[in-house]
Amino acid sequence: MLENIIMAKGFTDCIAYVGADNVSIVVESQGLEPHEAAQIMDIVASETKFSTDVIKIIEISSIQN
Repeated sequence: MLENIIMAKGFTDCIAYVGADNVSIVVESQGLEPHEAAQIMDIVASETKFSTDVIKIIEISSIQN
């Protein structure tokens, strides 16, 4: 679900790893702008109820499935 919401905001590809006490978001990007990172943080925090200090965004140039 998180992946779909993030991609609906214009990101090409995304994978979310939700653990017991943290979240990692792998997003395809050629360099996130600060407002894009904040947008992803807001989505993840809102959907998971985790605080932003346990959310990690990892940027990669392409996601291989």
